[in-house]
Amino acid sequence: IDKSFIDCIYPEDRHMFMSKIMSGLADLKNVDSSSNKGSLKNTGNIITMLCRIRNYRGLCSGFSVQHCVIKYVSVLLNLFFKNVTDEGRNNIYLIVHAKPFHSAYKVPNEIVTKNVTFEFRHTADGSIVYIEPESIPYLGYLPQDILNKNVLRYYHPDDLSYLQTVYEETLKTGTLARSKPYRFQVRNGHYVQLETEWTSLTNPWAKKLDVIIAKHRVLQGPSSPDVFQTNVNKRKMSGEDESKAQVLKGNIIKLLNQVLTTPETLINQVNRYEKNATDIYTLMEDIPKFDQRVDKDCRFHICTPDKVTNSSSNNDEV
Repeated sequence: IDKSFIDCIYPEDRHMFMSKIMSGLADLKNVDSSSNKGSLKNTGNIITMLCRIRNYRGLCSGFSVQHCVIKYVSVLLNLFFKNVTDEGRNNIYLIVHAKPFHSAYKVPNEIVTKNVTFEFRHTADGSIVYIEPESIPYLGYLPQDILNKNVLRYYHPDDLSYLQTVYEETLKTGTLARSKPYRFQVRNGHYVQLETEWTSLTNPWAKKLDVIIAKHRVLQGPSSPDVFQTNVNKRKMSGEDESKAQVLKGNIIKLLNQVLTTPETLINQVNRYEKNATDIYTLMEDIPKFDQRVDKDCRFHICTPDKVTNSSSNNDEV
């Protein structure tokens, strides 16, 4: 009570939270000005966002941050504005509904039996451009944690050599139905085992990779089941291992950015585009012929009233 809610938001999420609020207020004012009424009205629009809020530690410690580690909970926030009349005055309140996320794992190295899949997309430089929210309980990352980060940093160093062959095959054929299990780092620093269906989308004219689509399924959970903890497993690598990993990452990026040859999928894409263009061109050529045929066939003989009367008198049927 009497605390600022913004202070409970994770510092890196506050800017996004304030942007959402200001956007909602602007929409509310626009609705009010268009209705020509003196008080702001609730539009009923719900603002949705993913963020972290400070964890409450009990009545004894409260929200105090002195001499203790601050913990945050990942939540789905639903926000909306509401008019409340109190003593003849209209006040606008921000209503906040928070739904916390929980780790999908209960025990260390849990074997996952649920067939839950989620999609990642990354560009030729490895930058992650899309992540499905279904991944949050399994990996612990919110979208703002991982978007625009390089996907190679989350692969286990010992699996980079295998993943290089995966990318080679995906670029060559356009798809890879299912990979062998490999390791992916979650938010707490430990690794889960994934199997992935890979697809590459290529610009057929520039012969350059546009995006890699990876559809993941978790096979085994991490050794620490709470994926929402901060990075508690900071793995130290020797200089030699780190140099080897950097070389492999460089090879993968170079592979993704090369000018591609003409794999079967690329040829099929070009053929499909050319066929569509030919069909459209043929249709455009046929339109004038169709119009002429319609003008020729659809002719009506309009009878005058006198002719209609004479015709009716001579015939019993119309």
